[in-house]
Amino acid sequence: MDKPLSWQTLEFPIPSSLASLSMAKTAMSPSPNRLLYFLMRDSPNSALLTSLSLTSLQFSPPVRVNLPRGVFIHRMLSVHNSLLLLKNCLKGDPSPFLVITDPETPSVSPINLSCSDDFFSFGATNNESSVFLFGGVNFSLGPKADLWKLSLTSLRFKKIIGLGTGPSPRLEPIMNVSGESLLIAGGFASAPLYSSRVLTDAYVFHLKASTWQRVDSGWGARDMTPICADK
Repeated sequence: MDKPLSWQTLEFPIPSSLASLSMAKTAMSPSPNRLLYFLMRDSPNSALLTSLSLTSLQFSPPVRVNLPRGVFIHRMLSVHNSLLLLKNCLKGDPSPFLVITDPETPSVSPINLSCSDDFFSFGATNNESSVFLFGGVNFSLGPKADLWKLSLTSLRFKKIIGLGTGPSPRLEPIMNVSGESLLIAGGFASAPLYSSRVLTDAYVFHLKASTWQRVDSGWGARDMTPICADK
């Protein structure tokens, strides 16, 4: 018989007056100690970084990270022993990604590449060799359904064209990659998000075959109603 699930309350080490937990960026470390990182901006040019050990359920003391002034961090990914910070950016913008090479004594360095497209409100995930980006919005053309791959060795972007019918244009999709399968699920049909239809479909992109496959998300075939529809 399965052991019943239970909740445990943990005290977050950063006061709510300094940072909003709802706006925190999170990333799971692939290391054996299984650390879950939290990054929260507490001023225009700095943020606080802490980690939670999923084995001991203890938080590390928060450390301050200096960030470029006014830069909005949209996603945070764990790559090897580093943290990759993804910014919203316009096509051609320099340094769309920043890297924290050592989360224990964090300092932020830009990655020398330029943004290959407009990336705002996109989904992102990564494996050991690549970062995958999907969707988001182009302010001239609207929501996108483009899949991009960034090689972590060559630091080159590549737009991936798959066979079959893939996801519709969307913002903020859920993404995960396991082996040769890339999952893209849910998201919002349009901006602003608070009045958008919430999408409930799910797709797998098979990386070796470059083919799309729609899968049953468990939410049924219909999209959900807007989060906050106009009256």
